[in-house]
This record gives sequence, structure tokens and C-alpha cells, in this order.
Amino acid sequence: KSVSHPRMLAMWLARKYTRAAFSEISEHFGRRSHSTVISAEKKVNGWVSNGSTIQLGQSACHVEDAIRRIETQLRTG
Repeated sequence: KSVSHPRMLAMWLARKYTRAAFSEISEHFGRRSHSTVISAEKKVNGWVSNGSTIQLGQSACHVEDAIRRIETQLRTG
């Protein structure tokens, strides 16, 4: 979970902020199948809908807070 949750969130953000196809995103994440990106997108959408807590490294974080922090860092560089 400490690795898979951040990876799924990164795939979700890649879909949100780029025009990259599922296959392009999967290549950037270790040549995983495009279905891995589709699955990650569905999973993260579920987390957002349910207000879930996810594992980021050694700590748990509400998914909305994690997304907000990452998006802020992306905007500020």
C-alpha cells in the first residue's frame, strides 16, 4: 500500500493533467498494461467519492488532502 497507493494517485493525476493515452501513462510507470492505469483511475475515483484515507509512505492521509497538496506543489513547481 505504501507504494501502490501513491502510484495509483500519480496515474490518476497524469490522466487529469495530460492528454496522454492510457498506454503512454503505463509506459512511464514501468511498462505496465494500460489496464493498470484504467484500474487506478477507477480506484482513485472511488476513493474521492467515498472520502477515503490512503497510505502515503508511513502515514495515512485523506485522499482529498493528498490531491490538494500534490496539486499545489505542481502549480508552484
